[in-house]
Amino acid sequence: MERQNSHQATYSSQHPFVHTLKLTRAQLIRGMVLGSILVPIRVFLAVLCFLIMWPIARLRLAGLSEAERYRPVTTGWRRWLLHPIIWFLSRAVFFFLGFFWFRVKGCRAGHKEAPVLAVAPHSSFLDMLVLTETQLPTVVSRSENQSIPVIGALLEFNQSVLVNRKNPESRKRAVVQIKERLTSNGYWPQMLMFPEGTTTNGTTLIKFKPGAFLAGVPVQPVLLHYPNKLVSRLDCVRIGIQVEALWHTCSQLYTNVTVEYLPVYTPSQEEKDDPNLYADNVQKLMAKTLGIPATDHVMEGRVPTRKLGGLSLPLEPPARETLSLLHKDGLREFEVEAALSKIIDRCQSEQGWRAGVDELAPLLGLTDRQTAAKICGLYSKDDKVDLRQIYLSVTSVSGLLGFKSLLHTAFTVSSAPCVCRVDVEPQCCRVHLEPQCLWRVDLEPQCLWRVDLEPQYLFSVLTTHPTYQKLISEYFTPEGVESSPPSSPLTKEKAGNNNAGSPNDNRSALPYKTADNGSPLPSKKND
Repeated sequence: MERQNSHQATYSSQHPFVHTLKLTRAQLIRGMVLGSILVPIRVFLAVLCFLIMWPIARLRLAGLSEAERYRPVTTGWRRWLLHPIIWFLSRAVFFFLGFFWFRVKGCRAGHKEAPVLAVAPHSSFLDMLVLTETQLPTVVSRSENQSIPVIGALLEFNQSVLVNRKNPESRKRAVVQIKERLTSNGYWPQMLMFPEGTTTNGTTLIKFKPGAFLAGVPVQPVLLHYPNKLVSRLDCVRIGIQVEALWHTCSQLYTNVTVEYLPVYTPSQEEKDDPNLYADNVQKLMAKTLGIPATDHVMEGRVPTRKLGGLSLPLEPPARETLSLLHKDGLREFEVEAALSKIIDRCQSEQGWRAGVDELAPLLGLTDRQTAAKICGLYSKDDKVDLRQIYLSVTSVSGLLGFKSLLHTAFTVSSAPCVCRVDVEPQCCRVHLEPQCLWRVDLEPQCLWRVDLEPQYLFSVLTTHPTYQKLISEYFTPEGVESSPPSSPLTKEKAGNNNAGSPNDNRSALPYKTADNGSPLPSKKND
């Protein structure tokens, strides 16, 4: 957290994907007064520029055949007439939004020397202003943006590489196009990419995606700075909510921006062979220059994650957020325990272990359906959630079960035999507790070596491997409690008695029922 004097804003940041700006009263009043005057004028002028660009941008490829559209427009009137107009209007958009001047450090390399510009940190849609400083290089964009008025025309003018991230074939075509352009030896114009792949608050550089580095050609790192915190001014470009960022930016008399070109980075043969290594090394170089950490945080879909060894884990464990939501809804500790017992009873019943939002709310004792919907969204992408995931995860972080008991419960509530699959390869390890409880961690599908383990052997793996030890400590332990799982393997006798305590397990365990088939199942405590 960064605190300034009483006349300045407070910026709080939990992780790279969260940035909350807390304004002082003076700044709030100043923003409302200036915003009510400047924002409508500036937005109107910017929109006017976009409307003028719309038909002009369409002329770039008008009348060309399909084959000609897939060749770069680098000569003729379409280039010398239309390109300067679009560049001028693009620069005017950002001028009207308050970016009156750019400070430039270093020199931009030519497209033959550096076919791609890697720009970071990526903080907002306003970062697009770097396109005007770099003379409108081609970009990579989501294919969905093509249908947006004005934006679609500008992407067509730019001859951008369009990709549908949900379509594997589209992603493959995009990779082929990028490689073809970057290795064209100047035939195609320079490309510009934001290798982070998403926006952050700029406090760290998150893991670079390999797209800009796939071709193994030299890249020129480009840094974006917004030095606006001095003299009681606001760094409002990096506010997560785009509309809010636009409002606060336009409410300022002006906004400073610095574009810094670093020397061209030429990859080694090892980096050419490994785009991920290439991307990581460029990320570290840029982070070092910025004076901020380089992290392995990534955004998978809409879920912020980080790497732990070979595992990809959410930054905010769903269980802790679920427990927080339950407490905010008014549930006390014993009520949370009762709700978890209800969930186990439901899993044993004929209704099964899948539940929708309307079923989840009464099971958890929630009065607010919206809270149930949020919890459901933490564990599932559809309208049904696996109740076993909720039970196992919340039980672990609430301290109702120790690790040994919890591991047995994971097998017990599963409909599959007590067998765990561990797939191992260099730099790749995956653990499954069948069939789909929260303990399931999916990693590289190309893992080939498969070993079936009994629970006691799995326990030994999880409690001795440093990566899994850290996983247990951070994701399956009550907050504020240091976990040091015992390293001795479980015996089969203990495996058959989930209710038995252990010398190393000081947390209480929920008692269990016995199902018709004789297997132990968790149940409610007797009052």
